[in-house]
Amino acid sequence: LVITNSTTYHMSDRILRNMNTKINYLYIDHLTAVNTMGYNGGLQLGKCKSATIKNSIFANVIMLGHCDAHNAEQTQPEDPPKFAVITLDSIFADGNYVIKNNNIYWDSSVKSIWEQIDTVSQPDFVNPLLKTAVGSENVDNMYFSEPLQFTQICDPPISYIALYYADPTSGTYPDSWCVGGDGGYFYDQIDCSYSETSLSYTGAENQIPVGDLNYFPQFLTSFRDYDIEEVDHLVKVYPNPVNERTTISYLLTEQSPVIINVYDLTGKKVAAIFNDVQLPGYHEIQWERTNSAGQTLSDGVYLYQIRANSWLKSGKIIIAQ
Repeated sequence: LVITNSTTYHMSDRILRNMNTKINYLYIDHLTAVNTMGYNGGLQLGKCKSATIKNSIFANVIMLGHCDAHNAEQTQPEDPPKFAVITLDSIFADGNYVIKNNNIYWDSSVKSIWEQIDTVSQPDFVNPLLKTAVGSENVDNMYFSEPLQFTQICDPPISYIALYYADPTSGTYPDSWCVGGDGGYFYDQIDCSYSETSLSYTGAENQIPVGDLNYFPQFLTSFRDYDIEEVDHLVKVYPNPVNERTTISYLLTEQSPVIINVYDLTGKKVAAIFNDVQLPGYHEIQWERTNSAGQTLSDGVYLYQIRANSWLKSGKIIIAQ
């Protein structure tokens, strides 16, 4: 599942909800998510084997806040259970999780409403299990929090939130939407650009803006230059460095003969991992750090190469005991 340079706007609940099925690979880059209702999480990854979520904005996600009155529905692995803007339920031993450079925040008007309700508090930014998955050395880079003033977008539905908690059983509330005829904006009228003096404007990789770059079109070329190959074929090697074994995964968009080899730094081929025709789809190849004769390769830096029809991908692979 790949989501890049996109905007979600006034969603009724979660941006992504994954429960019992497994997502093999999730890639989210330069997403702008604004004003998401509910109290059940923003990106609920569930059983996600490998996930990259980076350079994105999550503004006013879970606008109903963390509500103690609804804990019976919250089945997160932590105790006490508490949903977060980005939530993971399970860590896979051979999984890979990259969460970085995301701006997560709530407007002061939303926080003010929560402060008036004794059963509601601010949700977590990310849940503890996800922090474990990315590793302690990467936690500080997962997110920052900088409120932004977008050029043209609807305000959070504060009156709806206040009256909902005043009487959750009422069923009669003010309109929570802000679209076209209701005095708001249609999707093609919103503008989620923001000040060039903000931290977010240089907060993504390569010091470009976080969020949907369609609002900063001068940076779209930069985005394609440094990331389009990874987005196209989703090549990943994990874990890397390799101890006993690793998984090489990739996406084929058409039927193709696939050849995967490993070379030492002199360019000599030391291992032929795979050579066969494969159908379109997501593929995973296991390799146990052995050479073509079945012998264990010594520790060091090597190069892998994947060749399929019209594309070639190569990169470092480190073997370390």
